Amino acid sequence: DKILNRSRANIDMFMEDGAVTALTALRVCRLTFLVKQMKKLVASGHLGEWDADLEEWRGVQDAPFDALLHRAWVKVMLKFPDTEHLHKGFEGVAGQTSECAAQQIVNAVYIRYFDTKGKVLECADEIGQVRAAYE
Repeated sequence: DKILNRSRANIDMFMEDGAVTALTALRVCRLTFLVKQMKKLVASGHLGEWDADLEEWRGVQDAPFDALLHRAWVKVMLKFPDTEHLHKGFEGVAGQTSECAAQQIVNAVYIRYFDTKGKVLECADEIGQVRAAYE
């Protein structure tokens, strides 16, 4: 429920006139994959861990945070430049309710990682980081 609620909140943030549009899908897709890029930077030691209290990624000494963020964002923008180039998990969500769109995204992007409790919690945190990535 927590995962679905967070996913729905991400969709709701970008709804236009109460509707899930192709632009809603694009925005959530981009931010979802920006979070994934940030996690890769954490794993490689270029960024510090996610600070859940401050809701932000922590930089590390000798690593230019703004440059890393910019490179990650450019990578995401090149991969998903417009509504015609969405990750398959985000295709077809336009016109759905936010609940159905959230369920489709969770099923397509995250559910394959739900093999342990730790991974489920990690996915819940990742979905929650989408809002912070937007801000």
